[in-house]
Amino acid sequence: MMAVTKFIAKRLVQIIVTLILVISVSYIMMYYSPGGFMNTNTMATALAPLQGQNPVLYHQIMEQFQSRYGLNLPLWQQILKYIWHELTFDFGRCRTRPCRSRHS
Repeated sequence: MMAVTKFIAKRLVQIIVTLILVISVSYIMMYYSPGGFMNTNTMATALAPLQGQNPVLYHQIMEQFQSRYGLNLPLWQQILKYIWHELTFDFGRCRTRPCRSRHS
């Protein structure tokens, strides 16, 4: 019986480590992909007039955006935050219907 418990515990640890590694690698791939989260065409198109008219306001909006999504944090903190949200099934705010978010 003890051998079965040890085997199951070992497998669970391996599963958790594998999940963390897969999630980390996928986040790093998204982070370094061309045209990343901060450089999307939609955002650039929407804020292009503002950048020309009021650069100070543009930078404030970009800083708020980065702060809201944690993009101003070091990469390792972003990864840890991302892993925690994935493992706790906290995928952010609903866009299609109103709902409550745990980190609003």
